Amino acid sequence: KSIHSILSEAGLNQAIIAYNGALIETSLDMKGNSSIVYDEPIPLKHSERISKLCLELDIHCSLYNKDFWFPSKEDSWTDREIRNTRIKPIIAQYEEIFNIVPAIKGFHKMMCMGEESKIKHLFQRLHQEFQTSVEIYPTKTTYIEISPKASNKAKALAILCNYLNINIKNVISFGDNYNDVEMIKHSGMGIAVENAVQEVKRVADDITAKNTEDGVAKALDKYIK
Repeated sequence: KSIHSILSEAGLNQAIIAYNGALIETSLDMKGNSSIVYDEPIPLKHSERISKLCLELDIHCSLYNKDFWFPSKEDSWTDREIRNTRIKPIIAQYEEIFNIVPAIKGFHKMMCMGEESKIKHLFQRLHQEFQTSVEIYPTKTTYIEISPKASNKAKALAILCNYLNINIKNVISFGDNYNDVEMIKHSGMGIAVENAVQEVKRVADDITAKNTEDGVAKALDKYIK
């Protein structure tokens, strides 16, 4: 919903890659509906275990499936995400959320948010228990994103390019964080914004201005005539 809202404001209707590549949808049809190109949720047993671990450590955990966002409670982290995404969540206890799960067949992303010391401890626990089961990205010192092991942005970009009959060598991608590294490496041209983490900058073909200083627009002006 958040991506479609931004596209609508820009007057665009495009296929989208969401949730670090776990979900790919076509552009909207005349009735405002899209079709699924790729759909890879996190195994439910892992989602449930991680949710309980967050509850144990007093860390906020939000679960996402397609257009649905399920935080376990309304708190400052929920309020922050509402401001960032402009999406209304469905607030429910974990027991209620996992009762809903069979109908939606799993979650495409989990977001764990909390104090820096708690997030650091959670990351260690997740790395020990789930390193081979899910992708774990520390996107900020207070955020951890979790996505399916089988999915990443590079793979999703390749799938979408194949679907749209576009050569990936003709693709420009932009990134700033750890979950962008493989996509930046495999695109025809990968561009990092100035405030990207060093891992992204090291594999990028070019570095543009910060995202807060219109870095993407400046790169597009530079390369697309």
